[in-house]
Amino acid sequence: MKLSPVPPRSWLEFTFVVSFLGGLLAYTYALFFRLPYVGFEWDAGQGLVTAVWGQQTPNLDVNDKLITINGISVERYRQELGLELFPTDKPIQSIQLELERAGVRQALTWAATGFTRAEFFARLQSQWLIAWVFALTGVLAFLLLRPRDLRWRLFILFNLLTAIWLIASTLSRWHFGLSAYVLRSAIWWSLPTYWHLHWLYPQPLARWPSWVTYSLYGGAALLTALEWLNLLPTSAYLLGLGLAILGAFLFLFIRLFIPAQRTSVRPLFVAMLTAFGPTLILIGLTANGQATITSAAGLLALPSLPLFYFYAAYRRQLGPLEVRANRLIAAYMFFLGLVILVGLFASLINTAALSIEDTNVAWLGAVLVVAGLAVFTFPKFERFVEHRLLGVKVPQEKLLESFAAQLVLSPSIARLGQLLEQEVIPTWLIRQSLLLRFQGPNRWTIISAQGLPADFEAPKPDSDRKLPLATPPLTQLQTWANALPWVRLSLSLKVQDQDVGLWLLGRRDPDDYYSVRDRAALQALANQMAVAFAHFNQTERLQKLYEVNIDRHEAERKQLALHLHDEILNNLAALKTASDTAIDEALYQRIVQQARYLISDLRPVMLTYGLRRALEQLAEDLANRTDTAIKILTVLGEVDYRYPVAVEQHLFRIVQQALENARKHAGAATITLIGRLTPDAIYLCVADDGRGLPANFTADLRQLLEQRRFGLAGMYERADLAGATLVIQSSPTQGTRIEITWPAIVASTH
Repeated sequence: MKLSPVPPRSWLEFTFVVSFLGGLLAYTYALFFRLPYVGFEWDAGQGLVTAVWGQQTPNLDVNDKLITINGISVERYRQELGLELFPTDKPIQSIQLELERAGVRQALTWAATGFTRAEFFARLQSQWLIAWVFALTGVLAFLLLRPRDLRWRLFILFNLLTAIWLIASTLSRWHFGLSAYVLRSAIWWSLPTYWHLHWLYPQPLARWPSWVTYSLYGGAALLTALEWLNLLPTSAYLLGLGLAILGAFLFLFIRLFIPAQRTSVRPLFVAMLTAFGPTLILIGLTANGQATITSAAGLLALPSLPLFYFYAAYRRQLGPLEVRANRLIAAYMFFLGLVILVGLFASLINTAALSIEDTNVAWLGAVLVVAGLAVFTFPKFERFVEHRLLGVKVPQEKLLESFAAQLVLSPSIARLGQLLEQEVIPTWLIRQSLLLRFQGPNRWTIISAQGLPADFEAPKPDSDRKLPLATPPLTQLQTWANALPWVRLSLSLKVQDQDVGLWLLGRRDPDDYYSVRDRAALQALANQMAVAFAHFNQTERLQKLYEVNIDRHEAERKQLALHLHDEILNNLAALKTASDTAIDEALYQRIVQQARYLISDLRPVMLTYGLRRALEQLAEDLANRTDTAIKILTVLGEVDYRYPVAVEQHLFRIVQQALENARKHAGAATITLIGRLTPDAIYLCVADDGRGLPANFTADLRQLLEQRRFGLAGMYERADLAGATLVIQSSPTQGTRIEITWPAIVASTH
């Protein structure tokens, strides 16, 4: 799905954001300076008193159930969202309450306490601060995030709507300033916004149909109107909030199974873990009455949710600050863990009811343990967070070993470039890199290029007059590299004083600085790549020599076949005609037939007319000269296609060897040759029902040569030269199946 930028309306967007901030500021001011300080707190949903500040006679108790407040029933107050219990424009002297305590109704006149530090700090610990974190995250997104497309607007709206319903929820039990309506309206609008954002971010899960947009946002508008008309149940908005959060979690969860998006959504799951982990622990401790210290962890953890969301969206624009942001996140999570650990320890001490002396000793031990954890475990924790949670690649100290091991398992130029771009560059936080490989005088190729300027042009040895071509390649390229403004470090790749490549490194987070230790480690990596380049060069030379040897061998076979045909067969015919003695006709025909088979093996004439006809003739000749009753079945289609001469020749020889192996060694009753030939691809299969290969058979070329299985080794070598894939499937008494697929990239389709 392509996300086209939304036409800019800067003044309208600015007014929208400022309006939200103005409403948030007004509600925050009302929370602390407009709402009366009455000396108690209650749950508007159930009417239960949840906290009491100050002692009076008669007194309120926690869990008292309020029936009426100043003559207004709690039930009516719950249904009429615009009804206010207390005036906010003048001080309150007393409150007339009717309550139920232990099943008995009683009336009570409560003297309003006015401002108290206890009630003020209770309000200070509410969710108003989290609302402001979301709001400021939305402002930062408005100012900093790019591009300004649909996802940008949804992300801003996500943060501002969340901030509004959070701050409104602190006032809704007072019904101040229509806060109950604002709370419900913001939540209903959050439902489509949460879903829409998490469907599109970081990349769309699929196309978002326009009718879904109209349905969701139209539904939100309708439900908002019903709330303002008091036509919905008072708790219906909670269902909307649950659906909004559940949908967002579901879309994020789906992305865990999409490899291309897994890394991008990982910080969002870190946010959820950090934000809700301490809160869940807090809930568990609260149930046991031991939440004194971890309540601070809960308040410190919840703001991480919007901040981590902003980090995930802005991460690639942080530039040099990304590494510092990663370390700050790790330190923040570690600190929260320590706070939770101290809270758990405090809960154990309180449960144990120790003496003052024992308590002091326990706390001293706890302090020493926390200090030891901070000193010895934080570096490992930081690496874990960066590597496992934030997607930073292999730790630097293990990269040399990992790089060499993976390159040994899959030695190829393509694999080397992949390792460089996926592990080396991200691990060292390098933004710009260029790796060149030398392949002879004035010949080099680019193996990997990342983050280079848009106007960068690679040197062209045949046409770039700026380079003195008479000098060695490394001297030429270093002269050229020194003039590049983005290069910070240049590393030569040498093997036994022979230049095999050059590695240029540019910007690096956080400060473009390569320390002595960094240079040494990167040079060690460069040395490993130099050895790999030398091996690749040697392998390519050997492969070229082998191809030349194969071609020469085929030419000799062709010459020998011509000699047999033109000289031996003609001489045999002349001998028969000129001989005065009787010649055994059957013996003569057998000698001639064997000579023709030998000529066909040396030079398959039918290969001149195409691979399909040559293979059919091969199978027919094999059936004719087989002494035992072996049935040979052939299914190759009816259409002839032509392929490169070398490919046809190598595939023919592979099938020839496979058929001969089945005839001579398998003890098979039936041999089947199946082929699927198309203009761009070839699939061939030789299968038999013979005794099969030994259970310890392996397709390793070196072991095949050691076991003197030269025929099978030659088949693998020819498949490699043809650019084909050869697969052998066999087990004792179950027969053998040999599959050849060309080109190799289509092997998985069969």
